Amino acid sequence: MTPVSTPGPAAPSTPPFTPPFNNMSRHFISPQRIEANRRNAQKSTGPRTEEGKKNSRLNGSRHYLTGQVRILPDEERKAVEGFCNPLIDRLAPVGGEEAQLARAIAEAHWRLARARAIEDNLFAIHIGTRKDSDIAGDNFQIADAFHIASAFAEQTTVFDRLTLYEQRIHRGRDRDEKKLQALQQVRLAAEAKAFEEAKLLLLFARQQKEEFDLEGEAKANGGFGFSIDRIHASISRDYRLKMARQASSDRPQFSKAA
Repeated sequence: MTPVSTPGPAAPSTPPFTPPFNNMSRHFISPQRIEANRRNAQKSTGPRTEEGKKNSRLNGSRHYLTGQVRILPDEERKAVEGFCNPLIDRLAPVGGEEAQLARAIAEAHWRLARARAIEDNLFAIHIGTRKDSDIAGDNFQIADAFHIASAFAEQTTVFDRLTLYEQRIHRGRDRDEKKLQALQQVRLAAEAKAFEEAKLLLLFARQQKEEFDLEGEAKANGGFGFSIDRIHASISRDYRLKMARQASSDRPQFSKAA
């Protein structure tokens, strides 16, 4: 006869993670840091009233590229621009559409970095606001490891949402990168074609003893403007490469003895 199992007492449910910020366990600010903060505050020339402080913390500005008003703390805005601008420069966009895509790609990288920081900060909140496990004793590394595991176990919904957030950013960034690459390939191919045509037209103008119209050529080739110096330098290089290849082919070849 199959024994019938009887359910045991229900396990106590884990309480939701609501960090009590007024109970900062073993983390505290040293007297030296308090004194340093006090001295720095005296040097501040910022707003003095509470209303002024609130107004100045979130300053709105209209973005030069998108035209949208963005409200961020000044330090956050500086951090975003300091992170994004080098990436945008490396992508080397030309024209409005490429610039928009390059900005979206750079901001996607920033948002991914911010998502990782949010994850770290979630762990830090648990470490800073919860009592250390008695199992850890005086070993802070073990205590912190327990905190991280507990935060992850208690906030699965939050971490799942964060993972979904990152996945969406990854997909959007990959899509924008493909669009930008396609646009740049078309543009660069058209620019290379226009440059070769400009070289031929300049040589022809010389043969006909005519003046080469740079501005007119830029209008005719779709807006690609090249300097005379750049065209001359490329023609000169083409000639030298031709002479070098010819000299190399005329050089006698010596076969090694078997």
